Amino acid sequence: PWDGADDLDTALSRLRASFEFFKKLGVKYWTFHDRDISPEGRDWDETCRNLDKVVDLAEQLQKETGIKLLWGTANLFSHPRFMNGASTNPSLHSFCHAAA
Repeated sequence: PWDGADDLDTALSRLRASFEFFKKLGVKYWTFHDRDISPEGRDWDETCRNLDKVVDLAEQLQKETGIKLLWGTANLFSHPRFMNGASTNPSLHSFCHAAA
């Protein structure tokens, strides 16, 4: 139901479905990249708000299910802005985005 959608409501639904599936499988730990669980917004502020809302739900689901976070990290490789690297990118805009 969410193929191709990249909005906040879809991200929250995906996360709920993921934890339901993890619970059924008996998974004890989960991992994520920031852009895997939360969509980029139109600007930096919206992107941060989106991630904050998804992380809040993730924390709630972790408490409810007992599933723990193994690691969470930034996805600094799949967006075209990082085609020349992230921290090694010659573009100051790309480097600053990665550093934030």
